[in-house]
Amino acid sequence: MTPLPVECLFDIFKHIDDIKTLHSIVLTNRTWCREAIHLLWNDPFQLTRKKKNLYKIITILLSYIPVGCKSFLKVNKKKLHIPKTTTFNYPFFIENIDFETLFLSIRQWIKKHIRLRPKLPEDYFVSNESEYATFFELDEFFDVKDQERLAFAQAIFGVILNNSSSIKKLSIRLPDNSDYLSSCLGAYFEELFTTPEAIQHLSKLEHFEYSGDFLNVGDVMEYACNIKTLTLELSEDDYGPLEQLSYGISKQKSLETLRLICNDEDDLTEFFKSLNGISGSLQSLEVTNGILDSDLSGEYLERCFQLRNLSFTNLDVFGEKMPFANAVFPHLEELSFTDTYFDLEGDIKEDHHCEIITQMIQNNGRSLKSLSILVYWNICPGFPNTISENCQNLRHFTIRISSIELIPYLFDILRECKNIETLCIPGTLKEVMVVDRYMSVFTQLLQPKLRFLDITSWVFGQNHFITLLDCWPGPSGSLKCNVKGFKDFKDFQTLFQKHIQMRNKMLTKSRPKRIGKNWFVDLEWH
Repeated sequence: MTPLPVECLFDIFKHIDDIKTLHSIVLTNRTWCREAIHLLWNDPFQLTRKKKNLYKIITILLSYIPVGCKSFLKVNKKKLHIPKTTTFNYPFFIENIDFETLFLSIRQWIKKHIRLRPKLPEDYFVSNESEYATFFELDEFFDVKDQERLAFAQAIFGVILNNSSSIKKLSIRLPDNSDYLSSCLGAYFEELFTTPEAIQHLSKLEHFEYSGDFLNVGDVMEYACNIKTLTLELSEDDYGPLEQLSYGISKQKSLETLRLICNDEDDLTEFFKSLNGISGSLQSLEVTNGILDSDLSGEYLERCFQLRNLSFTNLDVFGEKMPFANAVFPHLEELSFTDTYFDLEGDIKEDHHCEIITQMIQNNGRSLKSLSILVYWNICPGFPNTISENCQNLRHFTIRISSIELIPYLFDILRECKNIETLCIPGTLKEVMVVDRYMSVFTQLLQPKLRFLDITSWVFGQNHFITLLDCWPGPSGSLKCNVKGFKDFKDFQTLFQKHIQMRNKMLTKSRPKRIGKNWFVDLEWH
């Protein structure tokens, strides 16, 4: 049999994202190993790997640190089985770094080898200043274990910076309860990102994620101007103001996806102004929390004509004009509003958000495939008509139904939007509406392409539950709802299993849970 050209092998292997499969490919023969080893090592700190084996990555990377650093970290003993040489230069292949997983791996490695290494005295790093562990804030409140983890991280990150061909994704998130790490890492990164090696890698960075209160993100983006995906979660103690962050965003040349999670009281005016610099490339914008003066910054969003996804969560928007009402995005496919409200001319009216969202749907509904409206719209009954008239191409629909009287308006939408594949009417399990009188109409309106239904805000009797399953339009499905009338779990399981077997279906997930007198049902079948 004639072997495939190596180019074909690589084209096949690059579509495999299962670590176990890639590992088997590497062990097949030399040719396959040479073509697949890069894919196995480009993202070694991804959590899709088995967590219990993460420490093995640290063992290999420790083989690349200098001899003096090995001695300083007490990892120079043969019994630790750190290889002296390796088949490949593995750090060369690393393209993605996740600091949260890196610290998790280090902690696991140290714990795994605790009996094979000497116990470090509490003042070890304070008394032994070294070029291999640069701590800017040493505090007796933090124990030597925190300092040790940071020293390992600095050494391993240095190995990757010095050997990697190109770092394309950098995720700087820290594990919970890591006060010491955050207090040190701010100053550490501030100095690190000015080194020639770091600047070279930052210039090639395509994906950047940051969460914390220790890093001035604007300084990072001073050198990383080619980011395509940017995710920022700023804490209350973050000393990097949004103005500096906005300046870094405005310098981006090809930013496509931008996610910002900030604080409830943060002023987003400068942030929205920064959109002007990326309006030609931005395709996805998700903003959570904050206050926006629409008169000063709303027009900048309207210039982002390439937007395909727009999501606002927990925003308070004020001004004298109708913000975003005239915005037209020809390619918009996903639109989401969650607990976002508008205060116009100092007049707080509950229907302002309905008017503005309605206008946006009128302008952009034809292209929408996904729509999520999690705001209170009970005082604006004409709002659903706008969805019915403009969103016939919807595939994914989420809406808040805050009172039982609004359910008929949902039916009007379902009669017109007949391509819905996922329908969500979310709620809390403790506050559900009894909807038996509406279920017969609802089951008749189930969409032909429906595959996922979440109606956790509703509860109905077991007869309607069975009817719902009988009327399900396709061979497979996923359902979340609340059912009343079952005595116990055995009663429910017997009835459902009988129904499934009669229709030659296979149950793949069943998670019933007793909530008061009702059963919460989470099912999947095919």
